[in-house]
Amino acid sequence: MAKLFISLYLMVLASFIVFLFYMVSIDYLGGVIGEGRLIEEKVSKGTFMLLTDSVDGLTQQQTNTRLKEYKNLFGNGFMLLEQSKLKLSESDLRRLNEGKVVSVEESKIFNNKSKEVLDDLDTVTILYHKRGNTTQVWRLELDYGTDISINESGLLLRLVSGKFSNGMMVLLQSRLLPSDPSEWPNILNELQVNFGMPLSLVTLDGISQDISKRKRIKASMENDETINISQGTDVATFVKKIPNSQKLLQIGPINIPWYVRNMPLLFIFAFGLSFATTLFIWLWPLWSNLMKIKRASDEFGAGNYDTRIPLQKLSPIKNVTKAFNTMAEHTQRSIHSQKELTSAVSHELRTPVARMRFALEMLNASHDKDDKTRYVNAITEDIDELDLLLEELLSYARFDQNNIQLNPSLVKIMPWISRSMEKLIPLAGDKELRYVVKNIEENETNDFEPRLISRVLDNLVQNALRYAKNKVKVTFKRSDDSYWLIVEDDGEGIPEDQREHIFDAFSRIDASRDRASGGFGLGLAIVDKIVKAHHGNVSIQSSYLGGARFEVRLPRK
Repeated sequence: MAKLFISLYLMVLASFIVFLFYMVSIDYLGGVIGEGRLIEEKVSKGTFMLLTDSVDGLTQQQTNTRLKEYKNLFGNGFMLLEQSKLKLSESDLRRLNEGKVVSVEESKIFNNKSKEVLDDLDTVTILYHKRGNTTQVWRLELDYGTDISINESGLLLRLVSGKFSNGMMVLLQSRLLPSDPSEWPNILNELQVNFGMPLSLVTLDGISQDISKRKRIKASMENDETINISQGTDVATFVKKIPNSQKLLQIGPINIPWYVRNMPLLFIFAFGLSFATTLFIWLWPLWSNLMKIKRASDEFGAGNYDTRIPLQKLSPIKNVTKAFNTMAEHTQRSIHSQKELTSAVSHELRTPVARMRFALEMLNASHDKDDKTRYVNAITEDIDELDLLLEELLSYARFDQNNIQLNPSLVKIMPWISRSMEKLIPLAGDKELRYVVKNIEENETNDFEPRLISRVLDNLVQNALRYAKNKVKVTFKRSDDSYWLIVEDDGEGIPEDQREHIFDAFSRIDASRDRASGGFGLGLAIVDKIVKAHHGNVSIQSSYLGGARFEVRLPRK
């Protein structure tokens, strides 16, 4: 679950990164295709010209006074700097020396004394222009705002005037006011060349007949504000009342680039596209892995039991893949085991059944009483062998299930060892069977099912007695975290290349010898199942006695 939340968090983070990439691309595209920077040059070139003209010929003290007035007018972004102090690129400096307006994006401006942010934006558009033939450069902040609204046409974005447009209007008015009103149109025509946009004089009645719009314009006139009177989003037209006159100074209409007009839609589109792209990148490996599981399931269902899914460490469904492979491995092993069991059972049954059939035929054909008794005894022995085989098969089938139901109890180990070995020692016959106990206290206990562990001990000891020449040794000992049951003999041992399969059902080293000694090849398989059910393990080594050494480890509880 934690990995899922982390992956979702990374997906959202990646969406944001991709979104920023899209926004930068859109901004660049707008600048290249829509000539987005052109509008900034149009609205600022004339303003810089008016600034330069207003301070030319003034004394230093007069210039400083004028600059303070302009700073209050244009805001804290207004400055007159030495070109050497600017941190601009070579291309921007070249444009600056060519007399062009340079537009750059800069971070917020801070007051060095109060450390307070003097601007509300994370980044602002800063305009630079050289002051005539001097080494000084004008710096202005382009602070047009945006007004977003929704109507029947959809989402709309309109430019809202800021300090820059208001300052530009004041500079124009300062050029007009000293002259006679009749000269204003000619002055505006001369200035229009530098502004690159329409400059005109209008009246309130000439702007609009809409009563509500006229009221809004009139209210702005009373507050000495500059407003955008355009209704649409493709153009912007700013007006400001000239003091002591019924005339309004109008700048525009200014054509707005398409990417500025549609910025809200581009914003939504970019965010949706970035999220969809990241979601696709995140879901594609998941979908691919699910399809792999589906194909593997189809192949497995068609009988190809060797099918496995490659395990990828970073896959979000790694556990599902691992579970499928585990299930496939277990199913394949079970099917293989069932096939071997069926083949082995048929082989084991064939011999005693054939002997019984032969004995029955001889019994029917014989007239001698002793022969008949001998044949009847032979049939009885074969029936006992079949009964024993069936009992072993039922035991193996019960232990072959993965969900063996244990009934463990707290057992005193020393009394259990004594009782178990007392039952086995008489079975040794003329062979030597002895046992030793190491590091186990008299009252020590452990949690296991005594009946099943006794079955393990019985099978191992009887198996050792079957193959031993003279000696069988049983060792019980305790280590730090385990109990050990070790059974070893002085027989011929088990070759290393056959030890891997010795715990398989019906596995024999020497089939004829095993059958002659009465084994079916199920005893060790049952031992392995019981030990694993107790979360232990059994292994085969070579004994110092010369034969095999079986080591059973059971965890201490």
